[in-house]
Amino acid sequence: MKQKPVSLELIDFTNKFRLANKNIVLTGSTGLLGSAHAIALAQFGANVICTDINLEKIDQQVASLTSRYPSQHQGYFRILF
Repeated sequence: MKQKPVSLELIDFTNKFRLANKNIVLTGSTGLLGSAHAIALAQFGANVICTDINLEKIDQQVASLTSRYPSQHQGYFRILF
């Protein structure tokens, strides 16, 4: 008998993993995958340190993450190289 594929949208991963009070440096954070990772890490409670070469996009990303998760996180950072 074949198993039906599990939809990841139906699984609540927030109860399985907690990243509260963890600092995570995310390189390439404004790209397609980086943006998805930044949101996921923030949802799990991490302090996300966003890095990218595009400072304009980082400013937008930091503003978006801060407004989406104001009570969970102390802040998001942008790194200048």
